[in-house]
Amino acid sequence: TEDATGQYTITGIPVQEGTTIQVITIGYSTETDVIDIVGGQATVLDFALAPKTGYITGSVRDSVTNQGISGARASITGTALSALTDGEGLFNIANVEVKGSPGYTLAARHADYNEDSITDVTVDSGETTSVTISIDPSTGSLVGQVVDSGTGASISGATVRISGTSLSDQTDGNGAYELDRIPLTGQTREVNL
Repeated sequence: TEDATGQYTITGIPVQEGTTIQVITIGYSTETDVIDIVGGQATVLDFALAPKTGYITGSVRDSVTNQGISGARASITGTALSALTDGEGLFNIANVEVKGSPGYTLAARHADYNEDSITDVTVDSGETTSVTISIDPSTGSLVGQVVDSGTGASISGATVRISGTSLSDQTDGNGAYELDRIPLTGQTREVNL
């Protein structure tokens, strides 16, 4: 029998030398020991079981370009386990405890991207689970009006374009424009009129 603290008692074992005792439980390595059972006394044998573990490897990718993201953090929600991606967006998290469905939630974050996660990531003992997380670039917007610098009159039909992107808009009858989903790259963007 076993109680809630993990203590066990086995009775009725015949007195003998070289008795093999084995402990088996889900999620832990199996341990075996050989002991001598002595008559008239309790023989104490404690076990320290190591959790079965596996690996989660994969990549964190830009959802627009499908390029790997360097310096993103992949982390297993509810644990202290995480890893930074390398220059190609690849990561490896070792010593992940075995878990079947429903599995872990794996989150990915980077300063220039919106955090996202995937769920039901399962891990088998000694095995590697490979995953890909695609995250969206953080974006902003730009709104304004184009006017004649001398008269202040609205200029309609002017093209407002952000250098280094395909983003552009034409001003309306009031000279107003709006550009959405501008990637936040940490770089200065030039606006051309």
